[in-house]
Amino acid sequence: MTTPATAALDALKVYETAAAAHLAACKTHADAAIAQTGDACDAAEIACDAAYEVADAARFAAEVARQALRTCAECARVFDLLDDTDAQEWYYGHDCE
Repeated sequence: MTTPATAALDALKVYETAAAAHLAACKTHADAAIAQTGDACDAAEIACDAAYEVADAARFAAEVARQALRTCAECARVFDLLDDTDAQEWYYGHDCE
């Protein structure tokens, strides 16, 4: 079973991969622009924009996963606020002992 913390880490890894792909696409676009290759530059710009959209969506998913987690300062239990039972225990109290 995937825990909320694992899901948040997985989402962050997806974001890191997408961000690296975006940077690579931007480098290709910059190289094509420097070489002044019109069609290649245009294609690289489109690829760069598409990679940015993927990275941005992955960043948003990672942020949502991260924000859904809360940790009790007393017992260090992690609560998944997207889970109804965990959310109720977080907001209305739980037994730390």
